[in-house]
Amino acid sequence: MNWKNHIEQRIDILCGKPVLQGTRTPVELLLTELGNGLSQEEILSNYPPLKSEHLRAALLFAAAVLRKKGRHSGGGNGPFRD
Repeated sequence: MNWKNHIEQRIDILCGKPVLQGTRTPVELLLTELGNGLSQEEILSNYPPLKSEHLRAALLFAAAVLRKKGRHSGGGNGPFRD
């Protein structure tokens, strides 16, 4: 799966936050819901337009962002600094 087929960033939608294409649903919201322990079924029930591939795309997007940050971080601990 290519997350780029499901996620977009446009300055006119939520000030450029990454959202699911064709929606105003921010990727951050889905990641937070998953992190808070909601199941895929609960999230899809709470947000009827979404499909399971949207959740997979959100996870792949987050992984890609972290991978990119890792290459440019200069070896620091990022958010884990004391």
